Amino acid sequence: MRRVYFDNNATTPLLRKSGRLWSRISPRISECFVHSSPRAGDAIAVEHARESVAKSVGCRASEIVFTSGGTEADNLGIFGVVAVGDHVITSTIEHHAVLFSAQRLEEMGCAVPIFPSIPRS
Repeated sequence: MRRVYFDNNATTPLLRKSGRLWSRISPRISECFVHSSPRAGDAIAVEHARESVAKSVGCRASEIVFTSGGTEADNLGIFGVVAVGDHVITSTIEHHAVLFSAQRLEEMGCAVPIFPSIPRS
């Protein structure tokens, strides 16, 4: 049976035309996009990347957090700032990662109205 993986965001290769970026990260990624255990130099490479990103956006390296993907980033952002008893507003057009987090916030005691999307005319 042939397996087909449709999560293009997680598996799309970088354009090799991206020059400097490609030359710096290509030794760290596999052509098959297979997750593997980290190599010794990977932690150093990640810290260099963190410093580079921080410099480019004008903040401290300690303020840069890399996540494994969108759902983890959504959860980090939401649960990192919302406390029990807070009031959070969202809408039905949000990604499921946000809506599932909203449900969890309700279970924790937050008020979370979920507004319907407004149809465009």
